[in-house]
Amino acid sequence: KKREKAWEFAAAVRQQPFYASAAAGELVVAGSRDKKVYGLDPKTGKKVWDVPTAGQVDASPVIVGGRVYVGCLSDGGEVYVL
Repeated sequence: KKREKAWEFAAAVRQQPFYASAAAGELVVAGSRDKKVYGLDPKTGKKVWDVPTAGQVDASPVIVGGRVYVGCLSDGGEVYVL
């Protein structure tokens, strides 16, 4: 069996690292230090959507019942439900 990279993703603007684990379901969902949460196609790695947040996203998102829950580093300590 040969190991190959299936795909990779980098934001088009303000590229920053992804520190937390991604969540996978119908989409791969990951938060970035560029203050966005991304929904990516699991087969191609192409961006399906992104949501801006109030701060850097270092928390791993959780997918439950068709919703994504993720927190971000900000003064208010927001938790987003997408």
